[in-house]
Amino acid sequence: MRRPRSCQSDIERGKSRQFGAPATESVIRHQLDLISDYIDEYCSEIWFKELLHELSTYDYANKRKYDMVAALGMAMLANEELMFVPPKMDENTTNKFVPFGYWTDEYGRKHKGRIPQPEIQQAKFNYSKPYEREDYGYERLRASSSQNY
Repeated sequence: MRRPRSCQSDIERGKSRQFGAPATESVIRHQLDLISDYIDEYCSEIWFKELLHELSTYDYANKRKYDMVAALGMAMLANEELMFVPPKMDENTTNKFVPFGYWTDEYGRKHKGRIPQPEIQQAKFNYSKPYEREDYGYERLRASSSQNY
């Protein structure tokens, strides 16, 4: 992800070409504030005991030992940056789901990958009248013709 605006020295200037967030004092303090706000609002939604243990025993002086707290801080920075950005939907790819997995062919061999879909055969209907078809015979319609007497 590109560097969040909260990690830049000039927020108004716009996008940065750099990636990630620097581990400066101000950025780490900002991450801890975001984590504190998250814990205040969503403490009941944290399910991982290891993360809860690291959050409860976090020591700023030994911050290098708390990888989960650092990862949560990076996630909070990304969340802050992308909070009001709507996801981009490509109209061409929304209906192009291709099923994949294991499948067996007509010979009983198992394959892995894209599952081939049976092509839907269009029914070929002959909408012509039965006496106009070549296989029916035009003469059968004229049973009362003078040739048959």
